[in-house]
Amino acid sequence: MSILNAPASVNFATSQSVPKHFKAFTNYMNQQTELHANKVFVRYYFDGECKNLTYSDVDRLATNLACKWAYVTQDVDAVAFIGDHSIGYMVVMLALLKLRTPMFAISPRNSEATVFDLLKKSESKLLITEAKYEFIGKAASAQIADVDLMVISPLEISCLVKQPLNPHFQEFLNFEFSDKDIDKTALIIHSSGTTSFPKPVRFSNKYLFHAINAFEILINSNDKLDSLTSKDVLLPITPL
Repeated sequence: MSILNAPASVNFATSQSVPKHFKAFTNYMNQQTELHANKVFVRYYFDGECKNLTYSDVDRLATNLACKWAYVTQDVDAVAFIGDHSIGYMVVMLALLKLRTPMFAISPRNSEATVFDLLKKSESKLLITEAKYEFIGKAASAQIADVDLMVISPLEISCLVKQPLNPHFQEFLNFEFSDKDIDKTALIIHSSGTTSFPKPVRFSNKYLFHAINAFEILINSNDKLDSLTSKDVLLPITPL
């Protein structure tokens, strides 16, 4: 069974107990970071070699980025993001979760017209793009009067990971959680758009908890399979 930084009664075997206890996925990550601070959270390939980041490293990277973006995301209902899937993409996702601002993950394969339509449908007021996708970001956001564009360079993880934790992070981030957070939108993706323009799909914190509960149902609760442990490594096809 998965180890949680929570009372024994809170576990993925009784799936409803997890969202009721943690309230929000970002709070779950905060608590797991406390429990597994020095364990490897992610391995990634960079500059010809495999590198590791611990739970503490990833949390510090996301926290510092969240503090940096706190003012630009203030009073924004959703932040759209276009970038390549990478370790940096994961840090962006975790940073926006910390800011309690839903991230709308827009595929970089979409056309200008599609991005414009998705921004309208999702009512995203801020579009962040990596420099590689600046052109499509400018073209789509320019057609909507109240959408701001922020262009960023790919995150230099090897440099950023050496920076200390922002000493004022508690002034930027809200660490109070309630039952209202359980059903709040935490992440937005979009449909494939095979028949028409794609449509935004909103995932609540509750949905994210149920999504990761699949590991408990399919693997840990299966008597024919060994349970996942901290020694196992998963190869994801998505950033988080």
